[in-house]
Amino acid sequence: NYFKYSSHVFEFIARQSGLIAHNALFEMGVTYAMTDHRITPHVCTLAMARYLANEGSPNQAWGLKDLASELLGEHYKGYDSALPKSREMAKADWEVLGYYNQVDSHCTWHLYKMMSDVVNSYNWGTYFWQFLEEDFSTWIDLHFQSYINGLYVDVSYTENLLVEMEDEIEQRKQDIFEHEDIKPF
Repeated sequence: NYFKYSSHVFEFIARQSGLIAHNALFEMGVTYAMTDHRITPHVCTLAMARYLANEGSPNQAWGLKDLASELLGEHYKGYDSALPKSREMAKADWEVLGYYNQVDSHCTWHLYKMMSDVVNSYNWGTYFWQFLEEDFSTWIDLHFQSYINGLYVDVSYTENLLVEMEDEIEQRKQDIFEHEDIKPF
């Protein structure tokens, strides 16, 4: 049932501009796999959150439901409990999947609005949006090109670089151990 309707949804999404997504790389990959069309999101709320956050806590959770619960309120916790235990979206009933996607969209939009308000309140607007576009868009382009075209790795250059780095590390160790303040120990 899911696949019967999903192609229409993905074709619709692929024709849109100005999309806002949480973990846009995932959304782009799924849309590309389903349609062979590359979407370019306006913004990724995951990237926004990572750029706006301080260094995070040791157990910082960056998933949509975690950020929505932490930043928007407790009522977002557990909204995915109706999904199958396997967590495979394609096995969920259409009604469950529709509700899940509706809440995802709601959370993503409200995270975007809240973080946009923060950016604008500090007059970072122009700088932040340009930075996000240049940095995140470049990363997305590079990632997507490598996915579509593959990666070229110069193995001999990499092996030579490794030898140079190992030699330099050994030299630095010797310099440290031979230092006059350390040598007596």
